[in-house]
Amino acid sequence: MAAIDRVRPTTGEWLAAAKRYVSYANQAGLYDDVAAYLRED
Repeated sequence: MAAIDRVRPTTGEWLAAAKRYVSYANQAGLYDDVAAYLRED
């Protein structure tokens, strides 16, 4: 329980970074699976 008070979640930050990669660095289609996941959300 003490860790809950000290650790902050980073999932939102990771998803924001993933969205940027999909938007700007997906010319080769390497992040198509991530793009599909983000569309489902």
